Amino acid sequence: MLAKFLLIIYIGKYLSIDELGEYGLFVITVTIAIYFLGLDFYTYNSREILAKEEKKRLALIRDQFIFHLLVYVVVLPLLLSVFLLGLIDIEYLLYFYLILVFEHLSQELYRLYTTLKKPIFANFLLFLRTGLWVYAILILWISEKKETMNLETVWVGWLIGSLLSIMIGVVYLKKEYDRTILSKKIDWKWIKNGIKVSIPFFIGTLAYKVIEFSDRYMIDYYMTKADVGIYTFFSGIANTVNIIVFTLVIMVYYPLLVEQYQQKKNDLFEKTLKIFSQKTMLYSLASCLLIFGLIGFVLDFMGKVEFHNHIDTLWVLVIANIILNISFVAHYILYAAQKDIVIRNATLVGAGVNILLNIILIPYYGIVGAALATLISYTVIFMIKYHKSKLIVIK
Repeated sequence: MLAKFLLIIYIGKYLSIDELGEYGLFVITVTIAIYFLGLDFYTYNSREILAKEEKKRLALIRDQFIFHLLVYVVVLPLLLSVFLLGLIDIEYLLYFYLILVFEHLSQELYRLYTTLKKPIFANFLLFLRTGLWVYAILILWISEKKETMNLETVWVGWLIGSLLSIMIGVVYLKKEYDRTILSKKIDWKWIKNGIKVSIPFFIGTLAYKVIEFSDRYMIDYYMTKADVGIYTFFSGIANTVNIIVFTLVIMVYYPLLVEQYQQKKNDLFEKTLKIFSQKTMLYSLASCLLIFGLIGFVLDFMGKVEFHNHIDTLWVLVIANIILNISFVAHYILYAAQKDIVIRNATLVGAGVNILLNIILIPYYGIVGAALATLISYTVIFMIKYHKSKLIVIK
């Protein structure tokens, strides 16, 4: 979390605001493309793994990655459109594809170990993928190694971190399970069923990403790369509210909620849900206070007046992330109860609201208009999910 926070600060300090905008567009394009590679299949396999006895889980894991390999064959060539449309500079094509594949595989391993209730190891892999390499780059930049102060250094570091996390994650997996189970035939019927189940989640997730990232593309269309850079910086800072809660609360408690709901342990489910709700609120507010206390020092350190001039955008985005975190309480109640269509529909409504508001607000209010669109969209989603979650009981 600290690494992500520092990386965006130092990019903003040592590189141009236009390059910060280029970085922002590259990152969100990779992030969105990852969802097309994964199709949210993990949402199906997570429940399947938790419902199976431990010795049968490795076959499910293998079949999931067979599915991803097939998706690669179809999706990766289609992603050339990213460069044809000019969303990313063609000089970054090789970095884009390598980072995309390694990042996706690393992310799936992270999710897998979260499902297997190994959050410490999952976070270790996450640290390798998003943390350790950042510190190496920051040491080079602080040491004023001018030749490394460019985006290419960031891409190389990202590649190394993702690859390292994959290698360690796979080795640990091989030690953990009896590989003789892999002699079983690939269960194509199971994969086909997984696609049917995961597609509603994928549509919902894609809608979430529309809310989270479409504003960057629209700012780029209506305004400038520099404006994208400023918005990317504030969005990255505000997103730490979500990262902290997901890492310290959600990834710890959501497997328990699913397991307890499936096993009809009503008392335990309600107890876990209460702790989950309280910690979500507590960590969200604590994160907000942390940002409030540090942002002045951060902006002074960066020494660019453009960020001071748009500070109101940050506070709107922080509030939006708090509301998003609170909505996850209702989200995981619905998820445990397999109300996938409800989750998808709520998010689609929010995405529709977001696109409309971005089109209306950005031309008149600039980047704060994009932040307001995000805030209102998350509020709409929260209200829908909260209402629907109140109807859920363990039968």
